[in-house]
Amino acid sequence: MKIMHKGSRFYNNQSEENQKKLEHMYEKQAMNEERLKESIVSHLSALNDGVVAIYITIMVLSIPYPQSRADYSNFIWSIGTFIVSFFIIADFWYENKRTFETVKKASHGFVVMNFIYLASLALIPVTTSWILFERGNTFAEINFCIVYILTLICQNMLRFFAIKHHFKHHYELFIKLIARKALTMLFIAVVLIGLSICFPYWAVTFYILLPIVDFLIPEDGKHRIIKKTMRK
Repeated sequence: MKIMHKGSRFYNNQSEENQKKLEHMYEKQAMNEERLKESIVSHLSALNDGVVAIYITIMVLSIPYPQSRADYSNFIWSIGTFIVSFFIIADFWYENKRTFETVKKASHGFVVMNFIYLASLALIPVTTSWILFERGNTFAEINFCIVYILTLICQNMLRFFAIKHHFKHHYELFIKLIARKALTMLFIAVVLIGLSICFPYWAVTFYILLPIVDFLIPEDGKHRIIKKTMRK
């Protein structure tokens, strides 16, 4: 229950002794809220690790074992699908860990966005299997694109909530950063959907390679590639 603080009608109608008690209770509540914001960061990080581990476990258990030699090709294809999904999930997990390294206190918005991010991440293995087992299916690829972009947006929004406190005195710059990132995500979405419609078979290969390459290349390597591209 929220405690009425100094200046409220309830507070002003109390005796001096009760006002002191209310002030003490409010201070304790504020301290508890601050401690919760600090402790919940590590709890959320551990929860994310557990959820990702569950996702991977479910992905492994969903691989059907071959009941005959004729089914062996499907078994190998299912293993390939698992590997692709694994690296996509691993790439998101790594970026999520980098975000959590910048957080000391978790705001309510950060907590809510983290759960939305986990919900969207759960759909990645499903849509990955869909595009691999129905290669060339434009509808499947568009759905994968939507889920992938949605997860990227949630991941970036999570990062913005994490660094928001750094921009207390530069709010306009913070808004510009959000707008720039949103436009980038929109551009990527349009390109991927266009690729799915025009070149559905090539789109699958691109969808598979993009997150795997992003995961395998170290951060300093990515920065060098960006610098070389900008020089050209």
